[in-house]
Amino acid sequence: MESIRLISSKKGIFAESFFVVEVVVVVVVVVVVVVVVQIVVVVVVVVVVVVVVVVVVVAVRIVVVVVLVVVVVEE
Repeated sequence: MESIRLISSKKGIFAESFFVVEVVVVVVVVVVVVVVVQIVVVVVVVVVVVVVVVVVVVAVRIVVVVVLVVVVVEE
């Protein structure tokens, strides 16, 4: 009878340690997912900013060329 109690208490300890491990794994997975999502958001924002800057620069160059052509044609 004594050995049965000892085995059941060991199983309880193992069950608690497995529960703790599961909680730690879930927390680690959540943290990793949050970090990855933040990195993806930062990358997307940087790409959008670069695209907007390139579009603005190209638009300004086109406007400058059109203005120069109009000025040259008028002269």
